[in-house]
Amino acid sequence: MKKYFLLALLVWNCSKNSDSDQVNGGIDIPVSLEDGIAVTSISDLGYEESNFGKLQLDLESGAYGNIKSFLISAENKLFFEYTGSSTFNQQFYVQSVTKSFTGALVGLAIEQGLLSLDDLIMPYFINYDMIDWSNGKADITIEHLLTMTTGIQWNETDVPYEDSSNIHRQLGLSDDWIQFILEQPMETSPGTDFNYNSGASILLGYILDEVADDGFYAFAQSNLFDPLGIDTFIWSQQNGVFQTGGGLAVRPRELLKFGLMFSNNGAYNGIQVLPTSWVSYTFNQSPVSNEYSVQWWKGKVFSNGVNYTIHYAWGNGGQFILVIKQLNLVLTLTSENFGNNGFYRDQLFSVIQNQILPAMQ
Repeated sequence: MKKYFLLALLVWNCSKNSDSDQVNGGIDIPVSLEDGIAVTSISDLGYEESNFGKLQLDLESGAYGNIKSFLISAENKLFFEYTGSSTFNQQFYVQSVTKSFTGALVGLAIEQGLLSLDDLIMPYFINYDMIDWSNGKADITIEHLLTMTTGIQWNETDVPYEDSSNIHRQLGLSDDWIQFILEQPMETSPGTDFNYNSGASILLGYILDEVADDGFYAFAQSNLFDPLGIDTFIWSQQNGVFQTGGGLAVRPRELLKFGLMFSNNGAYNGIQVLPTSWVSYTFNQSPVSNEYSVQWWKGKVFSNGVNYTIHYAWGNGGQFILVIKQLNLVLTLTSENFGNNGFYRDQLFSVIQNQILPAMQ
């Protein structure tokens, strides 16, 4: 989850709700932009408005740090949209939320017969003849990359990202990302342990670039972004290698579209973009971890006697897509809360459990 500067493209102006409206419990209906996203009001959904009025005030007061956008959709309709001082058209680098997009692209490549979960990755890196594939490295498969069970020694979460000993920081400073990742020693056998590894996601992007006829970017655009109605996106790269572990920039509503696709078993606005089987695999496959599946995290919240599973894409600084399939509920956030990522995640889960879900019941 590498920190990137935000790219601001100011096209439309977004009006904020007045304090008087918020105190009285009124929240403006999100603006219909004819962008494929249906909008509605809180009252039309039968939800308690006062909880969302308080949420709006808390966001504006900075109670949850520097939140740039906070969107909530239920029943496939956007009913809450906070954008602070940003605009509808502002793109945000979403850090490791990027990984969930990468995972979806792998699913599409597998559907088209370009890849298989059981494929060994070594043949895709024949140009890197300096790599030592001994000690189990030659046994790493596509699935191991997806589930971050490669067995490669990788200390990304042990120390802060700003620390010079953090391997992700070292990766970013290296001249050749692929060589740097593959040269790391093996620690365990592939498939044995979960170890969060942005390098694994970057290797997936490299492989996609190898197998797609027109390359990675064109494959992503035609197979995922175009069907979702995402006409402009930025994907950073270094020396022709795409940063598929954290280099994607999109707009908040485009994050919502991606979340809606997963909430609806791969469909978006009546179009089956992603195979239903891949959504199921993504959310359920967990060979060795209770917290991570396939380029997505997972957790639970409890409300009104019910345990809800949350599948969430999570990026450094407080970037999120959260999906509760039981309720067809999707939330997205973009933030500049770099630092204590675990604190902001737990804070968000508390808001969902104690404020949002009770208002919906």
